[in-house]
Amino acid sequence: YWKLLREQERLNSVQIFYYFSKYAYHAYKKNKINVVGKTQL
Repeated sequence: YWKLLREQERLNSVQIFYYFSKYAYHAYKKNKINVVGKTQL
């Protein structure tokens, strides 16, 4: 039972990471010019 719970926990963290990276990638693409401008300042 504990093993199953741990596996579920791991799957959830992977899903959260996947959604976060997907969102971050889209935000990065959208704000690419802004990010480049900020890093050059």
